[in-house]
Amino acid sequence: MENNANGTYCYRIYGLTLQSWIPFPELEAAVPGAPVDVVFRRGEVPEELPLFHQSSKLYQSAPDRLLVRYKVGRFLVNDGKEIVVQPSEPVSEADLRLFFLCSPMGATLLQRGVLPLHASAISTSRGAVLFMGESGAGKSTLAAEFRSRGYRVMADDISVVRFSEDGLPWVSAGFPQFKLRPDAVEELGEDPGSLPRLHPDFDKHTMPFPSEFHSEPMPLACVYVIQPQAGASLSIQSVPPLQRVSQYIEHTYRLKFIKGLGLQQLHFQQVTRLAEKALLRRVVRPDDRSLLATLADSLEEDFNH
Repeated sequence: MENNANGTYCYRIYGLTLQSWIPFPELEAAVPGAPVDVVFRRGEVPEELPLFHQSSKLYQSAPDRLLVRYKVGRFLVNDGKEIVVQPSEPVSEADLRLFFLCSPMGATLLQRGVLPLHASAISTSRGAVLFMGESGAGKSTLAAEFRSRGYRVMADDISVVRFSEDGLPWVSAGFPQFKLRPDAVEELGEDPGSLPRLHPDFDKHTMPFPSEFHSEPMPLACVYVIQPQAGASLSIQSVPPLQRVSQYIEHTYRLKFIKGLGLQQLHFQQVTRLAEKALLRRVVRPDDRSLLATLADSLEEDFNH
């Protein structure tokens, strides 16, 4: 991490340079002198937005602004350029970091006009390969399994897609840390007790992988949507273009924010372009985590051919 004369820290995440008032040891340090894209600072945050288009118990959204209310504090995301937090008292920096990297970061990415998918990503000789799916589908476990096979990991949980000037999709790296359930940790041959808990209230553990992190953007090679089904046989099938659009919509990270932020048209254009340019494969797998190696073997053969 870089601590400058102003007492702030600078990091690289999802292709952005983040300047923060607190350190984020889980993030990769930014290149010294890199232009700052997003500022995270402490300040006063209103309890409600004066004019909001969409609201729930936890958030309110309006064009260019999103308010998130957590137990640890209130976060205000402004125009994809600034995230202000008013912490609850007392609260730890670890808690602020954890919640910052969820909805506030997701809203920032949406406001900046990029497409965040609920997916993990690995680097291959063909480009970035994404494992997309619902929570519990095994995205992180798959990425961690491929890490053990010598592949570098680009992202866990959120994979960010940008489009180049020629319209092709590229994937930006996230940060080098897995969030894994205890059974997934055991599946990977590790002891959950040897890894720190993500949070006392969450049944997940963190596993850093700084030496196996691929931090540079890569062209998108293929996306696999992982669908566990009890009693199913393993199958990998191509998804027709129209169904690809609905899958990318369904698996957009923090999809619920898009309407209130006024980003419906942009979002639809992005998922339509992605459906045209990127191959999407549906992976139906048995709901049996003991078959992880078999699943990874089949996927590795598929994306290498």
